[in-house]
Amino acid sequence: MEYLLANEDAGNESDPGGDDDPDDDDDDDDCPDSFVVPPEDRIDLEWEEFEEIDPKTLDELQEAALSMIQNQTLVIKTFIVSSYAMDATVAAAETRQAAHAPAEAEDKAHPRTKNSQRFFQLVKSGGQFQATKMLVAAALHRSDWAKIDVQDEMDVAKFFLLAKNIWMLPKKGRQHMAPLLGLFQQETSQKVSFLAANDIWSMRDLDRLVLRGKYSFMQNVPHPSPVLISATKQAAYVSVIDSIAHMMHSEFVPKFDCINHGESIVDGGPVRELSQSKKARELFDGSADYNLIMRTWQDGFEANYNKANRLKAWIKTGTLSVSQDPGILFLRYPWRSTFPISMGYEHSLDNLSLERAFYKDMEVLSRPGGLNFYHGGERKVVSVAVHLLIVGGDQPERRDLCGLVGVNGVHGPAFGCIGNYQAVWKNVPSCSNCMKQLVEKTIVDQCENCLNWDVYRQDTDLNLYDPPVDYPKEEMPIGITKLRIRKVCFEQLKVAANKTHQNIVNGKWPHKKNSQAYLHAHALNTRMIEGIISSASRARAHNESLARNDSNQATIAEWRDKDPTRYQEFPHPPIWDCKTVTIDNVVCLIMHLLFLGMTKHMFDETHLWLGTQSKREPFIVSAKGVLESIQTLHLPWCKILPYNKGTGGSWVSENYLAMAKLMPWFFSMLTMVKLDERDMEIEKKPYSKNWTKTDCQQWLKHRNLPLSGKAEEVKERVRLLQTQDGGPPKQHLNQPTPKKVLLCLEALNAMIARLMAQTTTEEIIQDTDCHVRIFLTYYSLYDLEMKNKVSDIPSWVSHANFLSLPRLVEAMRNFGPLRLTWEGGTPGEAILSRVKPQVKGGDQSHCFFNCLLRIEKSMALDGLECSHKLSQLLSKVAPDLFRVPSIPAGYRRYKSREEINYAFLHNKPISGFVTKDGLHGACIGKNINQQEEWMGITAEKELFRKINSLTYHKWSFLVESNPMILDHTTIQRCILFLPQLCENGFLKEPKSNGFYTVIDDEWHVLNSSFDFVRPPVDSWSDE
Repeated sequence: MEYLLANEDAGNESDPGGDDDPDDDDDDDDCPDSFVVPPEDRIDLEWEEFEEIDPKTLDELQEAALSMIQNQTLVIKTFIVSSYAMDATVAAAETRQAAHAPAEAEDKAHPRTKNSQRFFQLVKSGGQFQATKMLVAAALHRSDWAKIDVQDEMDVAKFFLLAKNIWMLPKKGRQHMAPLLGLFQQETSQKVSFLAANDIWSMRDLDRLVLRGKYSFMQNVPHPSPVLISATKQAAYVSVIDSIAHMMHSEFVPKFDCINHGESIVDGGPVRELSQSKKARELFDGSADYNLIMRTWQDGFEANYNKANRLKAWIKTGTLSVSQDPGILFLRYPWRSTFPISMGYEHSLDNLSLERAFYKDMEVLSRPGGLNFYHGGERKVVSVAVHLLIVGGDQPERRDLCGLVGVNGVHGPAFGCIGNYQAVWKNVPSCSNCMKQLVEKTIVDQCENCLNWDVYRQDTDLNLYDPPVDYPKEEMPIGITKLRIRKVCFEQLKVAANKTHQNIVNGKWPHKKNSQAYLHAHALNTRMIEGIISSASRARAHNESLARNDSNQATIAEWRDKDPTRYQEFPHPPIWDCKTVTIDNVVCLIMHLLFLGMTKHMFDETHLWLGTQSKREPFIVSAKGVLESIQTLHLPWCKILPYNKGTGGSWVSENYLAMAKLMPWFFSMLTMVKLDERDMEIEKKPYSKNWTKTDCQQWLKHRNLPLSGKAEEVKERVRLLQTQDGGPPKQHLNQPTPKKVLLCLEALNAMIARLMAQTTTEEIIQDTDCHVRIFLTYYSLYDLEMKNKVSDIPSWVSHANFLSLPRLVEAMRNFGPLRLTWEGGTPGEAILSRVKPQVKGGDQSHCFFNCLLRIEKSMALDGLECSHKLSQLLSKVAPDLFRVPSIPAGYRRYKSREEINYAFLHNKPISGFVTKDGLHGACIGKNINQQEEWMGITAEKELFRKINSLTYHKWSFLVESNPMILDHTTIQRCILFLPQLCENGFLKEPKSNGFYTVIDDEWHVLNSSFDFVRPPVDSWSDE
C-alpha cells in the first residue's frame, strides 16, 4: 500500500494551486493535522520542525518507520513510501511491537487531529454545548481556546447559524455576503452583539472570522481528517476508526442496531433487523459493550463541476446500522450514521490502496473486544466492535471489487457464480412437473429432468459443462472431463491466481492460452488476467536472463530495481484477504436489481410485445390518463409518472417501484385492447416497388426481421425477401398471447411483494423462493415463444439480473428483510447530493482530498447542531429551519366529501386507509376546529368478481353520512382503491359500477375473503 503523509499545503481546505481567494493570509493556519500510518499502529503525533526523510534502502526505511512509531514527537512534512516497502515495514513493526508491548495496551481509538482532541476534552468536562461556545468565542475574539467565553447563549446559536450559511454559500455568494453584513452593522443603532468585535466589509474579514483564519470557526470544528494514499495524490482516505471515534464522542449518538442487544432470536424465528439475522449472530462473541453492524456502498459518478468535461469520480461510504425506531432527533439528522471512507477516480488502480487501508482498519475494529471509545451520550468509555456485514454497490462495482468478469463473460454471467450457462441453459428452468409443484408452494430439490433453477446441485450431471479450449489438462481431476457450476470462493480465486503465476514462472505453462483459459474458467476479469500473466511473464524473463547470463541481464535488473512490484505476483483485490467477508456478504442490492433492473426490463419488454402485436398505439391511447389519476394523489408510497409513448423516459427507481405495485392492474388492459387495423393493412396489400419505407418496416416487423437502415436499404431488403426462392418468409405468429404476457407481469409483482417483506421467517423465505422460480420459469416460457429459433440463447442467460434473483433468497436467509439493504437513501446514492457540489478542481492532484475535507466539515456542523442545548436555541432563532421533519401521510387529504364522491361516480382511483377496527375510509379534510375528519367506504363482501389474479369488490361511499374525527394512531394501513378498467381505460358513465380492487402500502392485495395477503399468481396456460 502506498501511504502519503500529507504536508501542510495538502491539508489546506482550498484546492492546491486552484481557486484560493486572493485575500487569504499566509499567516492563516489552514492545515489540519493530517497524517496516515498503518491503522493498527496509529498514535498521536505533535508537530515540530523535522528534516525531510529520504530513505534509500528498505532496511533504512523500516528503521525510520519504527522510530516514527516509537517517538511521539516527530513532525513529518512529506513522506512517500511505496506499496512493497510499506507492507514490509508494517510487518516488521507488528513483529517487534508484539514482543515488547503488553497485550492489554490501551486502544488509541480517539479522534486523531489536535483540534478534535481539544474539543472532545472540553466535551468530557463541560458538555458539547460548552465546547461549541469555546469555538465561537475563539472565532469572535481571535483568541486561543478556553481563554474567553461568550456570555449570551443565544449569540452562540446566532453565530453558528451565520457560520453554517456562509459555509454553504458558493464563493461568489460569500463575496456578496461580506459587505451586506458590514452594511447591516452600520445601519443598526447598536452593533449586533455577537459581531461587536468584528467589522466585516470584505471577503478577507469573513475568512478570518468563519472560514480560514487561525481561530476561525470552520478551521477548528472537530472532524475526521482525510489523508492521501497514493503517490499520484489522486486518492484520499478517511480512517474508519477516526470517523467512528468522532461519531461516538458526540453528545447525540444514534440508537444503533447492536448485535444481540434486544430481542433474542432463535433459528427460524422472525427477523426484523440486521442484528437479528443469521450472519450477524455468527459474528457476535459478547466481548464488547457495543457490537455494531456496518455496511458499505460504493459507486462511480459524474461530478457537476464542469459540464463540458465532467469528472469521472468514485466514492465509498460506510453506514452503521441503526434501530428501526431511531428516535425523533435522527429524523432531522439522518446522516449521523453515515460517513465517507474514500474517494478517487473511477476504475483507477489507486483505489486498490484505498481498499487495502479500509480492510486493515476493519480488521482492527472487528477483533475480539473491539476498541475503547468515549461515548458522548453515556459520558463514559465503552468497548466497541464493528463488523462488516454487507458490501454493496451496483453490478459493475461489485464485479470490479471482487475482480470478477463482467456480465458479458461466458463463465460468470451470474454474479457470485462460476460456470458456463450457455452450455447448460436448457437444464436450468423448471420442467412442467416442477412448475406445477411451485404453484402449490412446493420445491422439488432433486428432479432428474431439470435443475429447477438450483445450479449448485452436486447430485446431478445437468450442471456439468466442457472446460474451455486450452484449459490445462493436469488441472482436471483423474476421471473427470467436465467442470461444474459453482459458487465463487475468494480462497479458491487466490489459489488459482497464485498457481497461474507459479506455473508461468516455472515454465510449466509456456503458452499464454493455457493461463488465459484457466483464469477465464475462474471468472476473473480482463484486468486481473492480463495483470497476472504480465507480472509472471516479466518474472520468468528475468529468471531466464539470469540463467543465460546474456547481455540484457543488466537492463532487466535495472528495471526490476526501479519497480520490483512489477515482477512479483499481481496484487489481488483486498476483499479476497478479509477473513470475515465472503461472496455472500457482497449483496445484490434491490433498488438496482428489482426496480431499475427487472421492473424496467419487463416494462420495456411489454412495450416491445405490444409492437409485435400491432397494439402499441391503441394501448397508449387507452392508457392515457390512467396513471395520471394516481399521480395527482401524491402518495409517498406510490410515486408514479405518466405512461408517455410506452416508455419510462425520465423515470427513476421510485417510479418503477410504483409501477411494480400497479402492474397487474394497469396491464390488465392487454387482454382487451384491439389490434390496430391500420398496422395490418400491409398484409392485404400486394407487394409493389412503390411501397414506402413505413410499409416495408411494417411488413418486416410482422416477421421479426431487422427494421434499421435508410429507406433505400429497407426497400431493397424487402425486395430480396419478396423475390427469393420458395417465396417470402411467412408472418411470425408463434408469439405469447396477451394472457401469457400478463402472467409474467403478475408473477413479477408477486415475487417483488415477497422480496419486500418487512419480516422474514423460514415460511416467508420458502414462499419467496417458490415465487422467484415461478417468475423465472414463466419468463423463460415467454422468451421461448418470442424467439425465432429454439436454438437461440435465451435473453435471461445474457441478462445478469435474471440470474441474480436466486441470490436474493439466499440473502434473505443470511440478512433478513431485504428492504434493510435499500441503497436509495442515506446509506447509498442519497449521499451524492452532498458530494457532487463539493468536487472541484478535478484536474488537480488534491481534488479528492479537498472534497472529503469539505464533506467532513459539513457533517461536523451537523454533529455540533445535534447538541440538545444548541438544537433548542436554534429552534428559537429559526423555528422554520430547525423543525423536526414530519413523516408524510400515506393517504390523500381530500378537500371535501364531494371530491371523493366525484371520483366514485367517474370510476377514478381513490386514496384511503384501514383502521385497527377493520373499517375502510378516506380523509375529507379539516373541520372548523382544524381537526381532520374521515368518512367510511363500505363493501358488499359477498359481491365480487375475479379478473385475472385480482379480486374486485363492490364498494360504495355514503356521501350523506356524518363524518368522524380522524385519530392517526388508529390507522393500520394506507390503501388505494383501483377501479376496474376496460379496453378504453376507465369505464365511462353510466358504466361506472363501483367495482374496485384494493392494494396497500406494504405490497398486499385484498382477496375474496376480505383479507390483505401477498399477491397471488395464476397457473401458466398454453391455451
